[in-house]
Amino acid sequence: MTESTARRYFGKTKVVGENLQLLGGPIPQQISVAAVCADLPENVHFKFDILVSNKGNQFLTEQNHIGFAANTYFLLQEGADAKALDAKFPAIVEKYAVGEIQRNFGVSWAQYKAAGNGYHYYLTALPDIHLQSHLEGELQPNGDAATVRIFTWIALFILLIAGVNFMNLATARSAERAREVGIRKALGSERRLLTAQFLIEALLVSLASVAIAVVLVFLALPAFNQLAGKQFSLWTYLNWSTVPGLLGFAVLLGLLAGFYPASVLSSFRPIEVLKGKFLAKKSGAWLRNGLVVFQFAASIAMIISTLVVFSQMGFISNKKLGFQKEQIFVLHNAFALQAKTDAFKQELLKIPGVEAVGGTSEMPGGQGWFGTTFKKQEDNESVTGRAAIVDDDYVQTMRLDVLAGRAFSKQFNDSLSVIINERAA
Repeated sequence: MTESTARRYFGKTKVVGENLQLLGGPIPQQISVAAVCADLPENVHFKFDILVSNKGNQFLTEQNHIGFAANTYFLLQEGADAKALDAKFPAIVEKYAVGEIQRNFGVSWAQYKAAGNGYHYYLTALPDIHLQSHLEGELQPNGDAATVRIFTWIALFILLIAGVNFMNLATARSAERAREVGIRKALGSERRLLTAQFLIEALLVSLASVAIAVVLVFLALPAFNQLAGKQFSLWTYLNWSTVPGLLGFAVLLGLLAGFYPASVLSSFRPIEVLKGKFLAKKSGAWLRNGLVVFQFAASIAMIISTLVVFSQMGFISNKKLGFQKEQIFVLHNAFALQAKTDAFKQELLKIPGVEAVGGTSEMPGGQGWFGTTFKKQEDNESVTGRAAIVDDDYVQTMRLDVLAGRAFSKQFNDSLSVIINERAA
């Protein structure tokens, strides 16, 4: 068990040899603490409080080649070819799973695959699971690499707008600095020195912006974590390996944004500047006008995109899903109460404001649905799907829309009854 779990149950961390009762099975199981490990960080593939050995668990140890009750991890030898191992999985399926499929479903392996079913196993590198794996029954909700790429491009696009805005402001202020440039050139300053000065000013602005951004992120991160339900830490991403890259990116952005204004400002001729004739020059006007047009067009595009995304999020939030999703309180692992479940439900119903209490093995949108296969009696075609176990009050509690038939009820013997959705029908 983890250190925090040990403190929660025993009030200390030196608990090797202590005993616990494991609930949830037919009878409570006595288990002993074999080791205590450090608490897991937030950026892990899955989190646990207690790891229990599969020895003695008949469900996990019995041979089953068509189930998905366990996640399997391979530690490959150094230099092993993962693709070569992937190529061996189809033969393993045909050797071990085909017989069980024929016995359980009454169809041949060819018929089973022709109906659109099958077992396809492949390896996924552990670091790729969070962003690349999108399978049913994941240990926890994963991220999406496409979403990360989209937000990365949006961030770069915003930086591009900021850089163009800096160029426009710098060139617009050229009249204020033109006399300075003219006097310094008249006193002997070279153009390259003036260019270097303006580039250094742009670099200082870029580096100052990075510093201010880091401070703002540090101040806003607690509120963001509370709003998003995350546990992000600035120091996870701001360390000795990332700071050089961040500073290098700031320097590059400063050079790119400051190059054009520096070229314009350092190109003024001292005689024309001192006579006030530089304002009449039209060279480079098309580029300045183009930058202004681009800035406005990009800003408008960002505003329109934001409004579209906001509208879509509103649609998702308000779309009727066929069940009550508001005012629902979920209590996990209540199955551990076993025979006391009904008494617990009655106590909950006595709480003012509680209208109904129902039980289920998994909530809609969760990852704990189990696979099921069914077929009509007069048809040999099998259909696979996902299922959950619910009690008689679940449909009423969730206010599911029953389009035909009836919900489960204590007035009937529903041990052989199921409720299917429209797609299954």
